[in-house]
Amino acid sequence: MNKETFLIIPAIDILDGKVVRLFKGDYTQKENFAFDPAALAKNFEDHGAKRIHLVDLNGAKDGSLVNKTVIESIRKAVNCELELGGGIRSKADIKELFDLGLDYLILGSMFGKNLAEAEKIITNYPQKIIAGLDSKNDYLAIQGWLDDSQILIKDLITELNKLPLQSIIYTDINKDGTLSGPNIIKTKEIAASSKAPVIASGGISCLADVLDLKKLASKNIKGCIVGKALLSGRIDIKELFFQELAS
Repeated sequence: MNKETFLIIPAIDILDGKVVRLFKGDYTQKENFAFDPAALAKNFEDHGAKRIHLVDLNGAKDGSLVNKTVIESIRKAVNCELELGGGIRSKADIKELFDLGLDYLILGSMFGKNLAEAEKIITNYPQKIIAGLDSKNDYLAIQGWLDDSQILIKDLITELNKLPLQSIIYTDINKDGTLSGPNIIKTKEIAASSKAPVIASGGISCLADVLDLKKLASKNIKGCIVGKALLSGRIDIKELFFQELAS
């Protein structure tokens, strides 16, 4: 990731083949959006997105790739970078998804279930793996955020600093899907302790939130993920990517 670049990354969360957003990661509190995933991705790209964040929510919960057909359709629809998380638990998953043409893959639950295997994968795919650190009261949440681990985020970052990560996506679960603003204080703490660049996620509600994060690009916060605010129309897509072009 270029040191001068601040990436604005729209998110597409997929559950049962459809575009949804969850409230604080709660599968019982979902909002459905009547968008075709591939068409939505193409719209993001047409308006200036250089990368799109994809989440297979079924995969995150079940621990296996579920929405592969939808992911393939998105890859065929766009030329921009795609990063994917959810259900990636093995070397076989990694190979299959890179063969599909994904640019970056996100590991999350594996850090709580098989850290040694995750470290091997990151080492074998330098600068291609993103660490998805989903924080619940400073601890790593796993299995689609349904389970808590006993791993402190700060301790995990100490281990990850030894590895050739592409970046870290830091999500405060208590903010995700709430449109209440990002947890800037915690994101800054993570960025200060991480050697890899950090992408902020969770709670972005308006363009001002994006601009506040963009001001911290020199503090190792190199991008942000925008989900519900964009899908619900609270952020105008044209204004969003104008900010990126103005970087």
